[in-house]
Order: sequence, then C-alpha cells, then structure tokens
Amino acid sequence: MYANFTRSRASVQRLAQSVTARQAALVAGANGTSAALRLAVVLLLAGMMSEAEYGYLGIFIALLDTASIVCESGLHPALVRFFSGKSGGRAALVRRALLIKLGLVALCVGGALLGYGIFLARLDIPGDYAWMYPAAVGAGILLSFHMFGMAMLQALQRFGLYATLSVSINAVRLVVLGALIALGTPSFELLAGLFFATPAVGALLGLLLVSAAWKRPASVDSEPGPGLRGLFAFMAPLAIVQWLVIAVERGDIWLLQALTAPEETASLVLAKQAALIFPIMAQALFTVLLPKVAAIEDRDALRAYRRRVIRLAPVFAALGVVAMFAAPPVLQWLLGGRYAAAMPVLMVLYFAYGFSLIQNPLSLVFYALDRVHHITLMHALQVPLFFGSCIVLIPNFGAMGAAVSYLVIRLFAVLYMLVFTARALRDSPPNAEFNQP
Repeated sequence: MYANFTRSRASVQRLAQSVTARQAALVAGANGTSAALRLAVVLLLAGMMSEAEYGYLGIFIALLDTASIVCESGLHPALVRFFSGKSGGRAALVRRALLIKLGLVALCVGGALLGYGIFLARLDIPGDYAWMYPAAVGAGILLSFHMFGMAMLQALQRFGLYATLSVSINAVRLVVLGALIALGTPSFELLAGLFFATPAVGALLGLLLVSAAWKRPASVDSEPGPGLRGLFAFMAPLAIVQWLVIAVERGDIWLLQALTAPEETASLVLAKQAALIFPIMAQALFTVLLPKVAAIEDRDALRAYRRRVIRLAPVFAALGVVAMFAAPPVLQWLLGGRYAAAMPVLMVLYFAYGFSLIQNPLSLVFYALDRVHHITLMHALQVPLFFGSCIVLIPNFGAMGAAVSYLVIRLFAVLYMLVFTARALRDSPPNAEFNQP
C-alpha cells in the first residue's frame, strides 16, 4: 500500500512540474473563468426571471447545445487528430473540414424545421416562448463555429489564444447584461435574446484568432492528408458518441419538463451550471492531452500513460468528495433560500462529475489506437441505463432522480474504461503500425 502511495505521489509531482500541467492549468483557468462568468450570468438571469421563465429558458439553452453538437458531430476531434500528426496536407484538411461543417449546418437546419411543431407541442411550450426555438438553433450553429476555432487553436497548440477565445462569449454576455441592468429593468425577451445572440461574437473572434495564429506554408502541401472518406470514418463513431452524450446531458431537462414542472427543471439547470467545474477540468485535460496522446506511436508508451492516469485516480476522487461538501454552503450563501432545493442535487452532481477526471484521460488511449468505437459502445450502453433510471426516479424524486442517474452512468463509464483500455492495448500491435492514419 505504501509503495502504491509513493508511486501516486511521484506521479502527481511529475504532472505538476510538466509543460502539460502548465498548459492544462491555462486551459482550465480560462474555462473556469468562462464558467464563473456564465454562472454569474445565470444567477443574474435567475434573479430577474420567475422560476417558470428560467425553466423555459433552460429548455431552449439545452436546444442550443444540441444544435451545436449536431453541427460538430465529431469533426473537431478529427481535425485535431489529423492536424496534430504529420504536417503535410494541413491546408487541404481544413478545407475539407469546413466543407463537412457546412453540410452539418444544413442537416441541423433541416432537422430543426421538421421538429419545430413537435418540440413545442410535446413539451407544452406556451406560444409566448416559441420565438426562442429559432433563436436557440441559430445560436447553436454560431457556437459550433466558435468551437471550430477553438479546435484549430488546440491543434496548433496555441493555448493562450485558445484561452482568450474560451472566455469571450460569457465575458461579452456579462458586460452587456451589466449595462442593460444599469439602464433599467430589462424584459425577459431582451435577456434571453442577449444569451442567444452572443455566440456570434465568439464565431467572429475565432475566425480572427485562427487567421492570426496559423501561418500556412507558401508551398503546396507535399502530402494530401486524409480525404473526406478518412475524415468521415474517424468522425462517425465520435458523432454517435456526441449525439448520445447530448441525449443524456440535455435529455433529462426535457424529460423533467415532460414529467414534472418548469420549476423543477430550473433547479436541475441551476445545479448543472454550478457543478460545471469538474467537466471543465476534465475538458481542460482532454484539450491539452489529445494532440499529445494522439501522436504517441508506441504501445508501451501508451501503457505507461494509462498507468499514470490510474495512479492519479485517488486524487481526483478526493477532489470530488471535497467539492461535494464544500460547494453547497458557499452557493447557499450566494443564492439565499430561493433555490435551496437544488443544493442536494448539486452535491450528487459534484460527486458524479468527479469521475470525468478519470474517464476522459483514459479515453484518449482509444484515440491514439484509432479505436474510438469503444467510446461509442460505452455511451450507447449508458443511454438506456440513464433513461431507464430517470424514468423510474424522476416521477418520485424530480431533479434528484436525474442526479442519481448521472452518478450511476459515471461509475459505469470508469469501470468500462479500465477494462477496455487494458484489452485494447493488449490486442494492439507493438509498434507504430496501430497509429497510421
């Protein structure tokens, strides 16, 4: 036991002193700042809206996120994966990625037009709020272009610019919201409209930062890079993963609305926003590690990486437990008693999301091996497990039922990663052959 503790401590010390740690800290700091700004925006909006209004806004924020994921559909990790490898074909790769992006946008718009009436009817949305449907879809499309810029900066490993772009949308939201409050009491329509309009700023800034960061070679690429077929082959399982994830991450909000009331939905939306710290930390690790791990061309090196992640697992679990008990009193002090019902939900979400710090770094083994279908299978198994649990628990426990369901699938994900990353490494070739695009 002491030897295991010593190895874990040595792993923590090496990680803390590495370039990866500094880059992860920069990205986590930027994402944490963005989340803090978004939380400030959310708290201000919640304070100026009724709980029913805030619940309906949460429903359409979930639609915004869904539209953004449809317009991304695995494209951004594929871009980072191939851009981070050999330098040849990068310009052609970006052109093909943009062509695919436009096709995904067309798919999103078509699906949104077909689903308009069904969405409003099934969730019993009053006509006064129907305008948020096209606003949310448009904002999701713009957000996907903002994220495309972030993927380009990630691939270029320009994490300073990445951090700037990360905070841009929520910084603008907070500044403009503060100005509107200073000028008077803004209407619900103006507040919601501000939330949906600001992704346009992020999309434009992303274009400008990428243009400044990427100095393309004057000569023609010496290598063609992956074609459309190669991109689609890599994207397809990731796209399915993202659709499955968004079904879980946002579907519970719609399920709550269908089975309970907007006030219950508001409690879950607020708890999710307050619990974002662990998904942000997990995404920061993923952002920094993806181009590095994707470039590993040796099975033994991947095994060593996996062992380091596992040694850090007790540290990540301890962070989840500390946050679980420390965060609710702070938020109670900030929010008062209005959303007291969200605090137990928040505690469970903190504990559940803490497992993302283990799951996400382990999943990178599959990226390096080009076996992302394992991630697809894991999420496919999670969906019936999650919604089955929600259908049983939500009618009796409301938002808490959704939170417990999250905990169940996070535990399942970690166990799955431990078993199948070991199996994938065992079955892979012993050298760089497994990592040829």
